[in-house]
Amino acid sequence: MFYQIITSLISGILIAFIFFLLSDFLFKLPNLSGYWNFSAKTLKTAYIPYEEMILNYHALIWTEGKTIFGTGEKISETSQSKGFIAHSGEKRTQVTISGYITKKYLIRDRIVLHLKEEGEIRSSSTIHLLKTKRKKLMGKFISTAADSEGTVEWNKKVIDV
Repeated sequence: MFYQIITSLISGILIAFIFFLLSDFLFKLPNLSGYWNFSAKTLKTAYIPYEEMILNYHALIWTEGKTIFGTGEKISETSQSKGFIAHSGEKRTQVTISGYITKKYLIRDRIVLHLKEEGEIRSSSTIHLLKTKRKKLMGKFISTAADSEGTVEWNKKVIDV
């Protein structure tokens, strides 16, 4: 009887240890903290001049567990009506970023980001629905800016230390 209790206890501890090893090394959360560039391409919009517009941003994001925080700036845009416009200094619009990671074990993790942008004319909100892919995040966006939708790609900038 004593032998069965000891083996059950050791088995339970061993299973718990294996689970923690798997969660820490094999199924860990993606490392999203860092410097990112992202581009959003508008595919549908209520404001025709924004169709096919490409917006480019820089962003700094960090994670605390599954929660994401960050800030960013719009650095350029390209549209059919205005061509290429680079934003520098005071012309850069500020973006506040918040979101979360949904951990998936058999498929790619999901990232949901909410971006609040202080635009030139008015504030807008955008949701990015992303999937992880190495040092990239790829997916779709929907925004209150001209009721627009499209695709978005985030690329992490590697910083040598």
